Formats: sequence, C-alpha cells, structure tokens
Amino acid sequence: MRTEGLQAIVEAGAPGRDRGPLLDASSPLLREWVSRATGGLEDATEPMLACLGWSRDDIAASLGEPRVTVTPPWAAALDGFLQALPATATDLATLAAPGAAEVSEWRPDPKRDPLLSMWNATLLAGLALLPAEPARVSLSEAARTDLAVSLVGRVLACVVRALEPELVVARALRLAPGDALPGDRASWLDRLAELPGLAHPLGSVVAQWRETTAEMLQRLDADLDVLTDLLWHGERPREVLRFSPDAGDPHQGGRSVCLIRFDGEQRVVYKPKPQAGSAAWQELLSWCAEQPPLRASAVELGVRTVIDRGDYGWDQTLPNDDEAVDAHQARRWLRSYGALIRLLEVVEAADMWFDNVLTSSGLPQFIDVETVLQPRVAGMSEAATLLAETCAPGGAVSMRLALPDGGFEDIGGLRPVSQLRLPFTERIIGTLSSRTDGYGDDGMMQWTPTRWRPDIPDGVDVAREVLVGYCAVDDALHGDPDTAVSLVTNLARAPSRVVLRSTFTCYVVIRESLRPEVLGSGVDREIALAQLLSPGAQALAVAADPVRRREAERLLAVGAADREAIRRMDIPLVRHDPFSESVTLEDGVVHDCWFDGSPLARSISRIRERGLSRLRTEVLLALIDSATAAGGPRAHAASVAATERIVAALRAEGVGAEEARAAISALRA
Repeated sequence: MRTEGLQAIVEAGAPGRDRGPLLDASSPLLREWVSRATGGLEDATEPMLACLGWSRDDIAASLGEPRVTVTPPWAAALDGFLQALPATATDLATLAAPGAAEVSEWRPDPKRDPLLSMWNATLLAGLALLPAEPARVSLSEAARTDLAVSLVGRVLACVVRALEPELVVARALRLAPGDALPGDRASWLDRLAELPGLAHPLGSVVAQWRETTAEMLQRLDADLDVLTDLLWHGERPREVLRFSPDAGDPHQGGRSVCLIRFDGEQRVVYKPKPQAGSAAWQELLSWCAEQPPLRASAVELGVRTVIDRGDYGWDQTLPNDDEAVDAHQARRWLRSYGALIRLLEVVEAADMWFDNVLTSSGLPQFIDVETVLQPRVAGMSEAATLLAETCAPGGAVSMRLALPDGGFEDIGGLRPVSQLRLPFTERIIGTLSSRTDGYGDDGMMQWTPTRWRPDIPDGVDVAREVLVGYCAVDDALHGDPDTAVSLVTNLARAPSRVVLRSTFTCYVVIRESLRPEVLGSGVDREIALAQLLSPGAQALAVAADPVRRREAERLLAVGAADREAIRRMDIPLVRHDPFSESVTLEDGVVHDCWFDGSPLARSISRIRERGLSRLRTEVLLALIDSATAAGGPRAHAASVAATERIVAALRAEGVGAEEARAAISALRA
C-alpha cells in the first residue's frame, strides 16, 4: 500500500471474511458474539445455531487473526482515497476546485458546520478519483463536481457517527468550522489508527462509489442512441450539464437512482434496478386512461416512457409543477389521484407515500412502483385481512410514521405540503443538510419536502373529486376484466420488492453499527452486527407453538441475511414472486411458502369480483379527512375521527372493536 501505516490499520479493521478462525474455542470473543446474537439469553444459542445450520466453528471462523496477504478491494480503495486527500491540514486551502461555483447548493455553511474541512477535502479526493468519462458525451465541470459531491455525502454518512467525540470536543472548544475536524490524510490516518474498525466501511463506501459511478457512465454511453430515439425525438445531447446522484436509497453495493440533465435540456432518470415492472405499470395506465368510464368522468392519467434494460433502466424525467392551481385544475388533479388510488389498491401496493409522488402537467404520477403486488403473512387477523383490501396499507392517502416521543407524522400522499418531523436526530445524521430545515427543540429533524401535490383551493370537495376517479377505474376494470387481468399479469412477471425491515429502521441500524464504541477493530464491528440476529434468536427460544416458531425462524433468517447489507451500508433489498408464496432475501436465498397466497391471484379476484365496496369507500373517506388535516390544528381530532370511522366500518363487517383497533394501530410506516 502506498499510504504509510495503513497496512496495520487494514489488518486491525479487517471484517470477518478477511480473517481466519479463532484458535481458542473458549475465547471471550466467541462468547461475546453469541451473547450479542442471543440478547444474552443462554437458552437461545443452540436453537439459533440449529435453525441457521451453523456451528460454533462457523462463528469462530470470522473472529480470528486477519488474513490480508492480498490487498482486498475495500483496502485498495481506502488507500487510493487517502492518497487523493491533501497530505496535511496546511495543504487544505479554501475550496478552489473545478465546478466550485456550482457547489454552493451542496456545500455546508462555512460559518457553522464543523465538517467543513472534511467536506472540502473529500470533494477534492472525489474529483481526483472520478472514473473515465463516457466516450460519446462529455461531462461539464459542474457535472463532475456533482459526482464528487456524491462521494462526500457517502463518506460523511459513513463516518459522522464515529466522529461524535471529535464533534463534542470541537464544539466545547468553539473551534472554527474549518479547524474543527480536519479532513487531510494525516488526520484521517490518526482517526483510523484509533478506530480501525472504521477502515472497512469507509473503504467499502469509496469502492462502491467508484464502481457504481463508472457503471452508470458506461451504461449511459452504451444506451445513448436508445435514449435519443425513445425519449429525445432524435436529438442526441453532447454534454451532461448536471447529475443529481443518490436520489434514492442505496441497494446492492451502493447503487442508487441518479437524475441526469444534458445541454439540450434533455433529461433522464437512471435506475440501477430492473424496470420491467415499471414499464408494465405504464402500460396499465395507458389502457385505463382510454376506457369509457374515465373519459365520461373527465378522469385523466399521466403516462411516461420507461425503458427496461434488464438489470437497470431509464425513466422519462417529468418537470415538477410548483405553481398555484385554480379550482378546475385542483379537481382535475384529485380525480386523477383518485383513479391511481384505486389502481394501487387493486394491485395491493405499499410504500406509496408522498416522496413517491410528483405532479407534472397538472397530473399526479408515482415515481416508483416496485412495491406493488405485496404479499401477506399467514395468520393475519380478520381485521388486518379486510384492511389489506382497502387503500389503508398503501400510503397513497395516509401513512403514519411513528416518532420517538409517541406521536406520529402523516406522510401519506394526500397530506398538505408543509414542514414535518422525521425520526432522525443529529446523533444519527450528524450534520445539518441543505435538504432539511435543521433540528427542532425536541431533537427531531425538521423537513419541508419538495412540493408533490398542489394546494387545494377552498370550496373544492376533495373527497367527492377523489371518489369520481376512484369509481371510474372500478367501472373500467369491471367493464373489461380480461384485458385488465392480462395487464396486471404482465406487471407480476417482474419480481416486486417487499419491505421486511422499514427503511427508517435500516438507517438507524446502519448508523448504530458505526458508533465509535464498536469500531475498535473489525472483530468488534462483527460482534456488533451479530445483534441483528437477536430478535429472531430470542423469539425462537420461547416459541411455544409451531406458528410462533415459524415466525421466529423467519425473523432469524431476515437478520442473518440483512447482516451483509448493513455491513456494507446498504438498505436490504428483498424480492418476492407475485405468482407464488416465495421470497428472496438479501443474501439471494429463496424461501418457499414464506407468504400466504399469491398476490397476483388476489389482484385478479379484485378485478373480477369488486368486493367490499362499502368498506373500501368508508376507509378511503376516513383517511382523506385525516390526511388533508395533517400538519394543521385539526390533525389530531381528524386522526381520531378517522380511526373511529374505520372501526365502525370494520365492525359492520363482523369484526370486534378491539381487533379492529389493533389492526389500525399496526398500519405504520
């Protein structure tokens, strides 16, 4: 390695895969790993090992001395990153890099943010480490800077939790932002020598950034003609003006969505996941928009072009509306949104909260529909099963996000655009971001999101207009069920994503796995990650019947699979087959008979039978009233009233009040 002193750090920080076995079977390291994995419950150890098919030797195999005779990719990337940094703090002048004029929108406040030096140094390293440009389209200096800023964001997200002690000292000493946490090579070597367990995650972040950035640029170069023909009317751009990278959660090695803008004002969204399902959704929308019931009710649907390229794809970029609307425009939007609500209900969609919505040319569209045709677990209560037939689980109307203080924020698609709280604290995120409003007195992050829907003028009956679109789609599906079934079947041919561990929870778990207390070595972090097994291991130890045992085994399987994703700071990506009851966990292992029934079969039944219309309507109306009051003085009262209305609707279907309330309470993001 070129960086002096790094070899010893790499050896100390090596993860389990780069280590040999423990030679002492009675080692306290093995006991500590087991204790973390079982939550200290001794009776849980043997059932856990039996369920996973592991032995104590398998665990010990990742806790021994380092074996890094050949430099692993993460270590090589870390070496390259350190070499690209300014050598000492005196070499780090005020930011003066290509594209610096465009950095103002990203750069932290030079008068306030203690991460300023680290931010500037990492940007300079990112510019030096950028992969080769595409052959057929050039990159502007601003675009190059955007890609380097992506490395800055990833590095800071990785290390800020570990830097907490330094932040405390810097604030206590009232150090100037540029002096607080120096980002030069020498300072980084000092940190890594003190916290060698940080070496692997930091090196992994840099390696992922280089690999995924190069992959995106290569795919852009290869597909430029396809994009020109299908999206840009034959006008091929010559230069990328700007990138907006990391526009989604990181999956599968740090891959994330990126928005791209070119010199001729051409735009496209790069999505590093299969887009066959999204393309099929657009086909369903196109067909539905032409059906007589929608035309008769003046219900329009926005449709865009999605290009599936196998492992990845491209999505047509739509300009986001941000202007005020009149009553007629508001009614047009609400009718379209009502139609989408019913379609999402039919295909049993989830995770359709406001961050998944945009408005373009006056019509709403959902940005990502990877979470359609959602599976169900066995043993759901009757109330939960009934609610699954409504819009309640989808989030397109209302979705409750629990907060640590016991309250919640409604993040559903019909809530008004206004500031809200998120369950992130400065302890988790670590620094102010230009994309948030900072932190409130309660410590919660405050955020005013980009406008995704119009403000509805007074006098417009929201519920009435939404119902017009909702019922029009119902009539269209009933009028030609065979075509509708065929289109939904096409949608099911692409594996869908299922969220087994909430994204918010994953971010918290990732940050907690990067605390300075667990970064004393690579073994320390391996032991900390074992805690992901604890919920399943403890549940398995006390499972009193086959049903609870099966639930515990699934918890354990998810924890074991998620460890690798969390280790590399990814949000786990879990897929399921809508034709069956199987699931593919993050580790690629397929588990059959995981879910109850086929999501596709349920969708076909909804199209052909149109059942539970009264319950569906009551739930929709209740949630509309609750969502539209979110963030205002009526929010609490409207939420309580909505709950009571839904309870009454469920009781009319023969469900007990207590069971109904439990099912409603479980509907959280």
